[in-house]
Amino acid sequence: MKKFNQNVLLDQKIAELTSKRDIELLELKNQYHVVIESVKPINIVKQSISSFYNSPTKKLNVLELATSFVGGYISKKLVVGHSKSMITRTLGNVLQYTISTVINKFNKKKHENSI
Repeated sequence: MKKFNQNVLLDQKIAELTSKRDIELLELKNQYHVVIESVKPINIVKQSISSFYNSPTKKLNVLELATSFVGGYISKKLVVGHSKSMITRTLGNVLQYTISTVINKFNKKKHENSI
């Protein structure tokens, strides 16, 4: 009689563990599909764009960076124009870098003062 109870208990435990294994396997498969979806390039791009739009500091940093590049580029084009001289183009690049750096420092100083 005792052996019969042990066999029944053992069968119940095996059934419980089998059920638990099946549930965990199903959860693992679901998690696998979630990970695969999140790693797709389009979803990574969407997540990056949404985090950019939700962060005002990132928008401000990109705007400041864009103004420094544009300011440097415009100053180079105004001074150099369509020159074919290598010296003039080199001086234009130095001017562009200098103007971009000055604008960037101004933006950083303005940003630090506003905090």
